[in-house]
Amino acid sequence: MASLSNPGKVAAASVTATGLVTAEAASIFIEPGRFQVQVGGGATATWKVVRTTDDVASSPTWNDIEDALGTVSNSADRTVVGFEAEGAYYNVNVTAYTSGTLTSRIAQARRPV
Repeated sequence: MASLSNPGKVAAASVTATGLVTAEAASIFIEPGRFQVQVGGGATATWKVVRTTDDVASSPTWNDIEDALGTVSNSADRTVVGFEAEGAYYNVNVTAYTSGTLTSRIAQARRPV
């Protein structure tokens, strides 16, 4: 998979069931700017990138994110590059799972000083 060079923030995890890949309270906060989500592992599963501006420690409401092509649900290994406008928490939500291990990595590049 392609990678974001010089990541400043990284959240990586794997899952073998439905639900959020990273524990809700451990979701990564993405500051305004470009970020990247990589999902792989070869699992037979359907997943979505989700976002919230709520406090992740208090049962947040997660919103599905569309990619540039309007795709929300994915069932293949994929890399998605996005732009966050205001700052929010991100995670990957597995909505259907059959077999294998799904891995995800969410990263944001360091800002120049």
